[in-house]
Amino acid sequence: MGPARHRGPARAGTGPGPRRLEEITRAAWLLLRCSHPESVLAVTVIVTALALTAGRGPTYATLMAAAVLAGQLWVGWTNDLVDAAQDREQGRPDKPLATGEISEAAVKRAAYTALVLAIPLSIATGLVSALAHLTALLAAAEYNRSLKRTPYSVLPYAFAFGMVPAFVTEGPPITHAPPLWATAAAALLGAGAHFTQTLTGLEGLPARLGRRATSIAGPALMAAAALTVGLGASHRSTLLYVGLASAMGLLAATAVAAVADKPKLAFRFTLATAAAVTATVLAAGVSF
Repeated sequence: MGPARHRGPARAGTGPGPRRLEEITRAAWLLLRCSHPESVLAVTVIVTALALTAGRGPTYATLMAAAVLAGQLWVGWTNDLVDAAQDREQGRPDKPLATGEISEAAVKRAAYTALVLAIPLSIATGLVSALAHLTALLAAAEYNRSLKRTPYSVLPYAFAFGMVPAFVTEGPPITHAPPLWATAAAALLGAGAHFTQTLTGLEGLPARLGRRATSIAGPALMAAAALTVGLGASHRSTLLYVGLASAMGLLAATAVAAVADKPKLAFRFTLATAAAVTATVLAAGVSF
């Protein structure tokens, strides 16, 4: 029979084992939870839809989607990094950094990676378009770094959202300035979102106004955004006004949830309102 042959060690490169795969999946899940995923998804989908209907074409719309996704992930992760100590003090179980489920180093690496990707992806959408997106990200960074606890906390939201129409239209193959009403509506939408989002933990201007005033201010600003769309759009139709009326219904639900001290539900109604206004603009054939 002869001596048994030595088989040698198992070959490397056959892929990660079940335990390693579980670790990777868990890390990805924790990073997703740190990123403010609902906001990330909503903003990315809305901007992509606007880009497609504005005539940017599938290639540029895809680049824009990737740029916005990377940018929003960076904003979400840096926000949680800035708030980590406060979230720990408050014992927030919904914040993986606060519970110690994930390290700050891991979130920092992810945030820097997202930013490194967001910059060239933005530039690939067109120089002026990139300028709009990157200045919006700069405003978000300034909010996270210094403005979120000041009376000026609403300004970065209004500015960043107000840049969305320029990001959509100021690039090839269309390259034109967006109408003023679109910029104004987007800025009002962003300001309203700020007030409803901070209901989970009042800070900045909402903290100075108080919960009741903040509960009213968010829906009121978003209602003003819907009204601006209705008055500013050159192509008006029954569908446009029916859709905007539906958005107003969602805003009423937002206000009720806010007054009833259900901040997370109020913010979800806010995202639904933003989606409804966008869908209405698209379905009604409003161009900007």
